[in-house]
Amino acid sequence: MLLDLQYFLLQTPGYPRDCHEVLNQCSPTKAKSGVHLIKPDQYPEPFPAYCDHNTSSGGWTVIQRRIDGSIGFNRTWDEYKNGIGFLDSEFLIGNDKLSHLINQKKYQLRIELEIYAGLSIYLTYDNFRITDEWGNYSITSLGDVKGNTDLNITWCLSNKNNLDNTCERTCENPNYCVIPDPADPERCLCPENHMILGNSCIPIEQCGCYVQGDGVVLTESETYINSDCSLRITCNSNVLTSERYSCSADATCEKRNNIHRFYCNEWFEGNGVTCTRSGPRDCSDLFAADRRNNGKYTIYPAGSSGFEVYCEMSNGGWTILQRPTSSSVNFYRKWNEYKNGFGIPTGDHWIGNDKIYKLTNQNSYQLLVEKTNKEGSTYHSRYGSFRISNERDKYRLSLGGYSGNAGMYCDNRQSYADL
Repeated sequence: MLLDLQYFLLQTPGYPRDCHEVLNQCSPTKAKSGVHLIKPDQYPEPFPAYCDHNTSSGGWTVIQRRIDGSIGFNRTWDEYKNGIGFLDSEFLIGNDKLSHLINQKKYQLRIELEIYAGLSIYLTYDNFRITDEWGNYSITSLGDVKGNTDLNITWCLSNKNNLDNTCERTCENPNYCVIPDPADPERCLCPENHMILGNSCIPIEQCGCYVQGDGVVLTESETYINSDCSLRITCNSNVLTSERYSCSADATCEKRNNIHRFYCNEWFEGNGVTCTRSGPRDCSDLFAADRRNNGKYTIYPAGSSGFEVYCEMSNGGWTILQRPTSSSVNFYRKWNEYKNGFGIPTGDHWIGNDKIYKLTNQNSYQLLVEKTNKEGSTYHSRYGSFRISNERDKYRLSLGGYSGNAGMYCDNRQSYADL
């Protein structure tokens, strides 16, 4: 059996490349202004554009309309690339569409302004062209101008946009903000993530001392610490140099006051590379640092490498020197044991004469002695000044300013030697 096979091919009409071709596809009676689909050469998909068939001989592709301020034009690079606004009100067609549109043949550019009382003025340039995104959409041609040629229009060349930003920065001094004249709210400024180099705007990564990954630009001789604090990076003659950056074990890598580097931990001081223990010197320092729970803490009196004590925080941060509350710890001890201390801070203990000497000779201290008898009555002795001397002077006791009801202790008394 023979089959009769036939193939049919029908050409699909192409989209017009611009509004001028839209006009040519319409009869004079149907050429109305409005939104039409166009597809410039090499652009992947058709897109809607507003066609003005009323101005001059018609066929104008409107690339921007600003009427009443309903759309903000202070936008990012990508928004200017892709387009903003709505075709039936204020809009910008988008730099990517515009570059495809005007690079397929020769185009005119017409600018119309309504200044006051309905008075309109215009300029027409006979050869308008811009580059693609690789060239930062810079204007490469305008050609001869006609119309109200005395009109003062500022063109934003070299990848600048007419924006109302209040600040712009340069590659040479990226941390300094240039403030425009308040009387001139709009001016030609570099778009987002761009900086001025000479008279041109370039992406910040093309500035000589741009730190890849961290997105910062350094000024001459400025030093920067990278995100994990492993490198110190410096700008020298517009070139980055780096060296290893390491810190003390008592430091932390973080940002403070917008400066990122190593900082010494609490109770340490230094530059982060070297940190020296600076406290707490006693329980009152801990209390001042908002430590309010009773318990065991490590303190660092002057000249000490640190030792544990029990802190009584309920009355302002008292350092406990002695606690004999039961018979679990024998207090009948020899000289060296009283010198070094015995027991544990959370139970019955004696802190040690050497530790008391270091504590009481770094600042002015009070001494509080509390006693409780078998009937549960409490007595106390309080001295406004308290210190002891060192071992060579047998830890001589110095007391002053007594108050209380438990009886006084003898001032200027030395410790006993071993029995």
